[in-house]
Amino acid sequence: MVMEYQAKSIFISYKNDGEGRHFAGRLADKLENMGFGVYYNPKEQHAGNFPERLRKAVENCKDFILVLTQSCLDQLINHEKIDWVREELLTAYKCNKKIIPLLLSGVSMPKDKDEMPEDLRFLPDTDAILVAEPYDRAPLDILLSWMFSKPEKEDKYKNSFNNNREYDVNQDFIETLSLAQSGDVKSMYEIGIMYYFGFSSNGGSGSNADYKEAAKWFLKVAETENEFTAHANTMIAKMYFSGVMPRHGQSFEKCLERYKIAADGDSYAKSKYDLMTLQGLGCCFDYSELEKRIASGSDEQYSDERMDSRLFCEIASIYVSYGQFDKAAKIFERIKRKSPEVEYLKGMLYKRGVYNIAPGSIPIPNYSEAERCFRNASDGNHLEATYELANLYFNPINKELPDFHKAKHYFEKAALEGHTESQYKLGWIYEYGLSDEKNILKAIEWYEKAVINGHILASLQLAQLYQQSEVLDYRKAFENAKKSAEDVTDIAQFILANLYFFGRGTEADVDMAYRWYEAAYKHGIYQAKFMLDKIDRMF
Repeated sequence: MVMEYQAKSIFISYKNDGEGRHFAGRLADKLENMGFGVYYNPKEQHAGNFPERLRKAVENCKDFILVLTQSCLDQLINHEKIDWVREELLTAYKCNKKIIPLLLSGVSMPKDKDEMPEDLRFLPDTDAILVAEPYDRAPLDILLSWMFSKPEKEDKYKNSFNNNREYDVNQDFIETLSLAQSGDVKSMYEIGIMYYFGFSSNGGSGSNADYKEAAKWFLKVAETENEFTAHANTMIAKMYFSGVMPRHGQSFEKCLERYKIAADGDSYAKSKYDLMTLQGLGCCFDYSELEKRIASGSDEQYSDERMDSRLFCEIASIYVSYGQFDKAAKIFERIKRKSPEVEYLKGMLYKRGVYNIAPGSIPIPNYSEAERCFRNASDGNHLEATYELANLYFNPINKELPDFHKAKHYFEKAALEGHTESQYKLGWIYEYGLSDEKNILKAIEWYEKAVINGHILASLQLAQLYQQSEVLDYRKAFENAKKSAEDVTDIAQFILANLYFFGRGTEADVDMAYRWYEAAYKHGIYQAKFMLDKIDRMF
């Protein structure tokens, strides 16, 4: 029986060892997610006679990517009898394919090409890309610029607003708007949600949210007294936070006011209100008020599923800063999903060893001394100290307001050296224009770097930014929403559900949408309930 092959524009050739196979697999996944057609078979045994299907696959590709580990290069130099990589490479050379060698860490071409077998002496003269592990975006950008191949799926999903054939977004919008105009409060809130998330922009073919209309309906609901009032105030708070409230600039103060109003009726708002006050956003930090709120917080309010995990870290950080390590330790123990940041803070408890504050006494931190020490260490290029100094300006744990200009300076210094959290914070500063004017492209640049280093919240920010008209790319929005949602980031679960529901960046899949709406609702995203009800009515 002859095995069929499917022509792909990119062929990835690799030695079937651990290093080569692992890298080739990650590269294939990345390129496929970007919409490229990739021939990569992780089950190849690379033993026996060279199969005809591989020869045809190479002959039909446009770009031949050669993953060169040291053992793969040695194998080519030694001219082993059975070497599928050699056969693939020679086939690509004879067919005049675009050959792009990727040199993994520690690999370099022979300086004397005569070291190579005669029929492979073209290889050292072929332009290659150095890829250090863990590889970042830069080598991938070079690779993309060298390739002849173009994404095969991008046109279908990148800008497609609605691929869900089971859902008429325009009809639903018209019906909901009619009910809202008649005074139905539930529909008033729902139409606000539809305007906010751009469910029906430009007749269902656009991408922009209508924040003016969204604000109008949320404000109307906020003036009522019913189960939707708190949730409407939560959405108004989000609009102030993001700077999209009509006739108003970005305002943490107004955002905080609305979250405070909504806190009793919306667990998400309660979490965000606590987080912002801990960060000194829209207010001055008040340690005594923090103690009161934590002491009065119910188990449900501070349970793992209902509370923003960052809030746990912020509370613990406050206790560490004040030397109340026993309280910090108790907070840490409540976190089931212990992130690297949590482990780092726990390590600080042991490393610093400052258990000399008597129970019940109010510690008096000296932040001027902390600033001086952090700056001295930063001048010596200490990466963590640079970050800590930036964070001190960004999130001062005292009664002074943040200094975002200084924070940006030191975050950028650390970010340029690869500090992941600094890259994320720098993107945040650019996105919200905290130091200068907003710069979405700069924000994306730094978020992308943070994502490469595994920062989940940066993925969440990208999932939202890539749905904005000036940088619209639903495929990238979907990729980033998926990363963040799978790490149990509440709002990312709602965003991912929307993308599945409409088929933005992926095939429309109502079942997957329903699953993620359920997850989002479970984690306190109230607007997900409306989508669950909508799907239940559809089917």
